[in-house]
Amino acid sequence: MGYDSMRRVIFKIVDYFPDENSATIKFCNIKSNVPIDSCIGVAVDLSKLDMRNFDFFSNSLIKKHGLSRVEKQEDASGIIRENIPEAVDDKFEVRDLIGKVVEGKYYNRTRYPLKMRRIEL
Repeated sequence: MGYDSMRRVIFKIVDYFPDENSATIKFCNIKSNVPIDSCIGVAVDLSKLDMRNFDFFSNSLIKKHGLSRVEKQEDASGIIRENIPEAVDDKFEVRDLIGKVVEGKYYNRTRYPLKMRRIEL
């Protein structure tokens, strides 16, 4: 899932090392059930980030380091029994979804499904 999906990533700079132009930073989803201080910090080389202003900085930081950390945190957390999705048949009918927990698919701007009948290689 990419930044386009409106995932709200928060970060906290724990240590800053100006001589090495690096920092130790913690990342977390804003809606996480754990505090950001319990997340593991990662060393970040600031010279690889866009430092023109805060918006460019935070965007490049989250794209290069934050998203993968937050996705790993989410993957590591368990799913409560009530939220385990059911499989959906290939024959799609809205009425068959009533009362079911199902997992939706989201495609950001750079990836989306193409409707095709057959692909010949």
